[in-house]
Amino acid sequence: MSRTTTSLVAVGAGVILLSAAGGSFAQWSDSAPYTPGSISSGKLAMQADGGSWYLTKGTSDTNDDVSINPSTFKMVPGDEVEYRATVRPNLVGDTLKAKLTATLPGVSGTLAEHVLITTRIDGSSDPVTLTSQDTASNKGYAARVTVTMPYEGTKTEGKAGQEKSVDLSTLTVSLVQTR
Repeated sequence: MSRTTTSLVAVGAGVILLSAAGGSFAQWSDSAPYTPGSISSGKLAMQADGGSWYLTKGTSDTNDDVSINPSTFKMVPGDEVEYRATVRPNLVGDTLKAKLTATLPGVSGTLAEHVLITTRIDGSSDPVTLTSQDTASNKGYAARVTVTMPYEGTKTEGKAGQEKSVDLSTLTVSLVQTR
């Protein structure tokens, strides 16, 4: 074997022995500590205030509406009554978005076919889209159910709709995250 080959074999054997024995090649290194802190989650909540029933005059002016007791009030053709409640959504999250809706999925009772029923949030039958900036002021949103007994038409012709009732107890106001 030549001297060069012998030298290379000896160097290779030395490297293997140093590595196996936990030796060092004396390479430089450095590290830096970081304290990234913690991340917190937000929340989505809603406070629902108690609601009340009103006899409306069929206008958007609520100043002349009369408070009624639904267990004693008897509707007649031409009447419009409205249930009004206030909800206060609370969205906490930098990118949080949600939709606020009012639904009445299970209207029942014999009066249901003789009246028109609508649900709205702040005057709209469409969902209201909210962000955390929208709810920061603790603004109340009006949830309403309107029941109208038409004065004209087939819904109340003759004795149709007399001495009947409608159950609206399935009213649900929902706040659902969309982002």
